[in-house]
Amino acid sequence: MRRPDENQSTDDPASDERRNDVEELARNTLERAAADRAAFLEAACPDDPGLRDKARELVQAYERTGPSRRTVLSRPPFAPPPAVKVGPGDALGPFLLLDRIGEGAMAAVYRASHQDAGAVVAVKVAQRGLVAGHQRLFQVEAQILRLLDHPNVLRFVDDGTLDDGRPYIVAEYVDGLPIDQFCDRWELGLDRRLDLFRQACAAVEHVHRHGVVHRDVKPRNLLVTRGGVAKLVDFGIALPLAGGSAASGPPTERPMTPQYASPEQVRGGEITARSDVYSLGVVLYKLLTGRLPHGDAEAVLGPREMARLFDGGRPRRPSEAAASEDMRRRLAGGLDEVVLRALAERPEERQVSAEALAAEIRAAADRRTL
Repeated sequence: MRRPDENQSTDDPASDERRNDVEELARNTLERAAADRAAFLEAACPDDPGLRDKARELVQAYERTGPSRRTVLSRPPFAPPPAVKVGPGDALGPFLLLDRIGEGAMAAVYRASHQDAGAVVAVKVAQRGLVAGHQRLFQVEAQILRLLDHPNVLRFVDDGTLDDGRPYIVAEYVDGLPIDQFCDRWELGLDRRLDLFRQACAAVEHVHRHGVVHRDVKPRNLLVTRGGVAKLVDFGIALPLAGGSAASGPPTERPMTPQYASPEQVRGGEITARSDVYSLGVVLYKLLTGRLPHGDAEAVLGPREMARLFDGGRPRRPSEAAASEDMRRRLAGGLDEVVLRALAERPEERQVSAEALAAEIRAAADRRTL
């Protein structure tokens, strides 16, 4: 084992935490069959290649030398409680799982019903083998949801822990479409699109007033129900704001959706409420033009590519990017300026809050109808 550098602190909590994450991920990987280990590593930390590569090195060393190697992996690679089977037909407390409606590296989500009350809910279950950092995010999500109570925000119902230690969260089941798909499917006009967007702003403002930044405001996390109510969902990477901001961390350790993330998120700066205002601006640009302000490759561009796009300056005015002549005419002027202000590269040049953004939209729309 490499000796620590004499000039390097050996009691840095962040370093210890990072090392623990690497070792834990390596141990979880070694629980899998040899043929499944590479795929598990890729799925376990898609946004943290540094963690994945260090864990892979430990796994490969263990595979070469076995338990004779004197490392933390010399011990049997975990003796966890037996895995709990979770799937449709299983019960978690009073909730009966009906079907799986989503799955990612950190969690699987099920539609479920309360066996006594009959209410339909969504149950989010942590994947087995999460590293410590992801487990903490899961716990923070439950804590944040307990704080929130707003008609446009996902409602918390319950939480718990499986016998194998995995946490789960029970929340309101939102049967809806992403806000951009809802608007397009029903061919909504400008005024109705702006009404729905103001609901999104109200949801984000409520979150901010409880000292939380969402960090992942995007159409997929703004669902619109059949009754036309927008709901902000998925607080999986939300964070409490300490002193009005939160550190975003190095590129390999900050989860985000790059195409909707603010420049400071992508570049590793301080995250504030105005970071979510920027993301709202991207959503609004998409609702008004059908495009993203910095390119349309939603599933392709990563943080580095997005940082280069930000360097290209301000996006086109929405009135220039809109598809129809009528929409271009209606956006020109006031609404153009509101959207571009939300998309300002410097946080201090954006609207001070989601509430202020909604107020500017209403004022611009009112002036247009005079």
